Amino acid sequence: MASRLQLFILSRDRPAYLRETLRSALAQVGDDIEVIVSDNSEREDVARMLAEEFPHVYCVRRVPALGPFDHFRTVIDEADVEFVVMFHDDDVLLNNYVQTLRSRLEADPSLAAVCCNATILRGNLPTQERFAPSERGDLRLRAPEDLLREYFSLSPEGPAPFPGYMYRRTAIQDLYLDPSHGGKYSDVSFLLKVLRRGPMLWLAEPLMRYRIHDHNDSATEAVGQRLRLLRYVYATTRVERCSPLIEQYRYRYWMNWWRCSGEARQAQPWRRRVVQRFLLTRSVAYALTRPTLWQRSAAKLRRLVRQQLTRAN
Repeated sequence: MASRLQLFILSRDRPAYLRETLRSALAQVGDDIEVIVSDNSEREDVARMLAEEFPHVYCVRRVPALGPFDHFRTVIDEADVEFVVMFHDDDVLLNNYVQTLRSRLEADPSLAAVCCNATILRGNLPTQERFAPSERGDLRLRAPEDLLREYFSLSPEGPAPFPGYMYRRTAIQDLYLDPSHGGKYSDVSFLLKVLRRGPMLWLAEPLMRYRIHDHNDSATEAVGQRLRLLRYVYATTRVERCSPLIEQYRYRYWMNWWRCSGEARQAQPWRRRVVQRFLLTRSVAYALTRPTLWQRSAAKLRRLVRQQLTRAN
């Protein structure tokens, strides 16, 4: 008999996306799957949609609505079975997600969590792009440095999508997203804490769809919160401030700040000059030593051009 699983869908005022997510969750094959909607909405749209279209689905309404960190903490506290998934209401599960991840956790009792790759949804448009475009195969993470290498480096592989984790409940008990450990980037510090309780397995196979849209929190850069995460990393791991890994991470977030954030245009001139000098010197160095960085940038540019042409037509 399969181990019991609670699949929480964390929802907030997105009934159209939630409808698609919920259908994908209810389509999972296997026994002992409890699908729970944690409705943390400000408005009534989600509650009405669930009552009309999914009256058989168990829903917990959060009144008043919780902050995102408290919402995550509350769901962990309410979980009471062996395996737990905390999925987002704008992503989509593929049919074999539960069966595949649960079988891996059951086969290896040492694992604290298993995650998968994903294909990208751009708005409502499915693509063949992978969240982690890698041919490296499945990856087993054993130490904090293994995880940070995937999140911080300029390698083209990248991390697994945070909503796609299936956790062993005992590995996440009393662990929460802590804003002092990275703000909106505290998913990384949370995973570091989980990793201390057991190894993780990242599957190369895409078993979900990760949606990119205008309201993704990752669309904005927050350097101060990045620095909070780094302070946590320095205090709890063997990664040093002067390491190449940290330099690559700094390059990534300052490049995002320069390219995407209105804060860069409003910053004091001296700060813009300092950041510009850092980005210029590191860009030249990486152009000589890391050609894959520029291959990835060129691929992004081609994709943006295609998107503009599609909109124009």
